[in-house]
Amino acid sequence: MPAQPSQSPAGRNLFPVKAPVPFTDEECQGLQHALALHLPPELLNTRSAFGGTRLTYLEGWRAISLANELFGFNGWSSQVIDTTVDFCDVTPDNRFSLGLSCTVRITLKDGTFHEDIGYGSIDNARTKALAFEKAKKEAVTDAMKRALRMFGNCLGNCLYSKQYLRQIGQFSHENPPPVTQAGLYRPHKHHIYSAYQLPSTDPTRSPHPAPAPASHPSGSHLPQSPRQAQSPALITMPQTTGPTLRPVSQLIKASSPSALEPGWSGNHPTPAPPTGMSTDPSSLPAAPFRLDVTVPGPQILR
Repeated sequence: MPAQPSQSPAGRNLFPVKAPVPFTDEECQGLQHALALHLPPELLNTRSAFGGTRLTYLEGWRAISLANELFGFNGWSSQVIDTTVDFCDVTPDNRFSLGLSCTVRITLKDGTFHEDIGYGSIDNARTKALAFEKAKKEAVTDAMKRALRMFGNCLGNCLYSKQYLRQIGQFSHENPPPVTQAGLYRPHKHHIYSAYQLPSTDPTRSPHPAPAPASHPSGSHLPQSPRQAQSPALITMPQTTGPTLRPVSQLIKASSPSALEPGWSGNHPTPAPPTGMSTDPSSLPAAPFRLDVTVPGPQILR
């Protein structure tokens, strides 16, 4: 059936309707083949029914797992269309009996959908809340399975074939693979967003990566607090024209002759050399050159 927006009695859309995404030809052929297959016996359960018979059924969680495997986790959706309370009786000893029905629609990503009705009931519940909880869950699960089976045998439609039910005992029963440690999802080991880092919502954290610690001319690193390590540290140099924000890595440089370049330490010019001293680097003595820089106490700005 074509996709239709769900509407409230007032005519307004209850949920936003996404644009249909059609299946490719390969996906259609693969789904058509898979949905035509019958369910194996290891996926089915049986229980007693009326008249001493046995009823073969597909559990709700298995139906959801099969739908996720066939259509993809984002390839289908379910929606409760309507819920109707058929009866709600209260006994003299304050027990509740309830029966209700609901309609569930299953929609695929291309807009194709099926819907069916389900029923849930309970007798002699201790409270009204327990009665509604059990009956509603039962009705929604029943309606969802009945809607899913309209897509094909693989989702439960084969259970309505008497010939299949007579022959199902002849098929071999394969035990499902056991759950191992490798099959357990552990949040601290499995990171689904490992390819990129989501933006932090913590206002104390900076959205920019922390820079490498600046080296002191003496060879040691300046001490950093935990908050300094999380965000770029900015310091204010005392100047006459107002503060200028500069990263630490630009204000503190390694000791080398290039550190005497004009303007390297803010707006303070390099003093002129004494009279008689040559400014030619080749005429300087071969002794190691050392520059001691004293930086005033930094003011951390956020």
